[in-house]
Amino acid sequence: MRSFTRRAPLLFVLPICLFVAIAVSLWASPIPQRVHQHYLGILPIDHSDKAVSSGPNGAILRDLATNRTLGFQAILALTRKTPWRFDGLNAAANLTGLDILAPDQRGVSEERMLEFINKADFHPGNGSAIAWLSHLDLLEHIIDQNYQTALILEDDVDWDVTIKDQMRKVSEGVRALLPSPPPAEPGNHTFPAPYGMDWDVLWIGNCGENVADAMPTLKQKNATIKAWYDSTVIPHELYKGWAHNSVLQLPKGTRAALKAKGPVCTFAYAVTFEGAKKLHEFGSTAGDQAFDVKLQRLCSGETKKLECVTVIPEVFHEYKPKMPEGTSSSEINVLNRPNKLQAAGEEDEIKMGYTQNIVDSARCKAVYNMTCSENEKKAT
Repeated sequence: MRSFTRRAPLLFVLPICLFVAIAVSLWASPIPQRVHQHYLGILPIDHSDKAVSSGPNGAILRDLATNRTLGFQAILALTRKTPWRFDGLNAAANLTGLDILAPDQRGVSEERMLEFINKADFHPGNGSAIAWLSHLDLLEHIIDQNYQTALILEDDVDWDVTIKDQMRKVSEGVRALLPSPPPAEPGNHTFPAPYGMDWDVLWIGNCGENVADAMPTLKQKNATIKAWYDSTVIPHELYKGWAHNSVLQLPKGTRAALKAKGPVCTFAYAVTFEGAKKLHEFGSTAGDQAFDVKLQRLCSGETKKLECVTVIPEVFHEYKPKMPEGTSSSEINVLNRPNKLQAAGEEDEIKMGYTQNIVDSARCKAVYNMTCSENEKKAT
């Protein structure tokens, strides 16, 4: 009996010790990234670049987003071919392997501008009206050419040298946000759609978006926002612009696609064929101070008429050359305020500027063989 009573405590204590040891080991081990991603609602677009999309064509669609038109049928520049703008755009495109077309644009006569301005109760400035009409002309071109998708770039836009890898991830994020029917089998002549086709406007070059309303849905099946890790994204604490606090709500190191809530600035946006037709129709009347404000209203709120997706932090942003006091790199601002501002001169072409929210500028790399993120404070 004595021997039994001595062994009994050991038989009771050993299982407890074993359980504690296992628990401590599991607690101390790092949480696998996929588990961590699932917990945060983050898409598993990992460093091996495995496709999120299920099915045999998921990887094919993803890789199409890395071609010379980033998976769109065409990339089109909205440009008056001002040298520093157009030359820098082409230099960045050559560096990163992009094909950008600059269709001849008919220009905007004073008569046409004034007619447009006076059509609505709210009158945009001259520069805003000319830019607005130029966007409409390019949308007409997309419709005439029967492009099923097209990316429109303003000619002072900039992007990261890793834009193709970034857009591969954007492709998966958008398709996860707006799941489409299975893509056509290889050999079908239907235009392949790396971003799906269930949107009218894909707003990938903006100056901010409000993610607050979407964030609570991040882990839900019917989420209105999808996030993914991207090692090339600007650290959120360094994000510049009115949406700084909004970007801070995203999980660190992520980029996101969401159903548009209130983006502004049309540095870069894609349209589907149907989206181009709708935007041309609904955007042909002024009634707002600028084209991007009109587009914002068409994308969200009570005036919503378009299905729009925003990518934040953006993958395209405007480049600003270093300017003498009293001059502006914005052609719109110069035309809106001709008595107060002068346009950039040719001498400003050689003065490196900066691009906010882009880590490794393609323009600065192509033209100056430098990154211009550290130059920002000197240029302002």
